[in-house]
Amino acid sequence: MVLNTFVSRFVVSTVLAERQGVTDPAVRTRLALIGGMLGSSATGLVVTSVLARREAESDQSDTDSPNSPSTTLVQVPDVTNKSFEEAQTLLKSPPLNFKVERQEAIVIDKPDDVVVFQVPSAGSRPIRVGSTITVFVNRKPRLPAQGLPNVIGETFDEAKRILEPLEVTISAIDVDSNATKGSVIMQNPDPGTAIAKGDAITLLVSTGRAPTPELVNLPDVIGKSRKEAEQTLRSIGFEVKVETLTVDEPSVVKEQNPKGGDYVKLPKGTSVTLKVGSNPPVVR
Repeated sequence: MVLNTFVSRFVVSTVLAERQGVTDPAVRTRLALIGGMLGSSATGLVVTSVLARREAESDQSDTDSPNSPSTTLVQVPDVTNKSFEEAQTLLKSPPLNFKVERQEAIVIDKPDDVVVFQVPSAGSRPIRVGSTITVFVNRKPRLPAQGLPNVIGETFDEAKRILEPLEVTISAIDVDSNATKGSVIMQNPDPGTAIAKGDAITLLVSTGRAPTPELVNLPDVIGKSRKEAEQTLRSIGFEVKVETLTVDEPSVVKEQNPKGGDYVKLPKGTSVTLKVGSNPPVVR
């Protein structure tokens, strides 16, 4: 399986190099090998494409007339394994005067912030003074992903103490809640989520104050059928209790407690008691 994956990446990288205009078969093969080793990630394909494009530009520069002052040719130095600062200083200094383009790469067995690839490569044919050199600077992978601890119920200070060793960014939002003041009532991402160094963690912290209930209009449903009255009130968010009157009357609402009206507003979830007749409504 590993071999097949490498081969497929090798083939894709070869095609990318060809499409970018790299004509030298040896260069195409070298780029394909790099693409195969980098993996099937988007980063690997981007690296291969940029390498190929730069190699193609380098090939094109060789066809320019070396007699013109604007096409003075110089040898490209080897800056791999140098820090980005060292590489940049060397490449930009006279008589090279190269423009330096930085790209990131991840190579596990290389130190952080060192150049792991360069295009054009050292030892290739001379290129014009002032050309662009692309250097790929190693970036160590972030800390291995791990499950986010559950800090719900902890005080904010304790939650910070638990999370800070993970080197994440922690922020807090105060929310009204009946929970103990200063305690974490929710966290984002959820507990157990895979996180890494630098990720942002948001904690919702209780103010200890009960949230203000939502007020909704309580309609007057007296005279409506039991079914219609219940549906109306429940759809708005009220709890409904029904008491059946012993009088021999149609099953319509005779009394309502609390009474409703256009200007009556009560907290959502309030219980409303309806008294209805004992007989089904008369159908005319």
